Amino acid sequence: MNLAPQPNAETLAAIQETREIAAGRIPAIRYSSVEEAFAVLDAEMAQKERGLSF
Repeated sequence: MNLAPQPNAETLAAIQETREIAAGRIPAIRYSSVEEAFAVLDAEMAQKERGLSF
């Protein structure tokens, strides 16, 4: 019996994406500053709140 918590679908997708980036199959997103990274994150969160997806 395995009592260890299992990752959810979103976590499994993030793990797979990380493996794809590490293998060079998809490019990593790079930002020129922390401010830029958070601006993109804020925009993505606003889109999700409005029911839109990227």
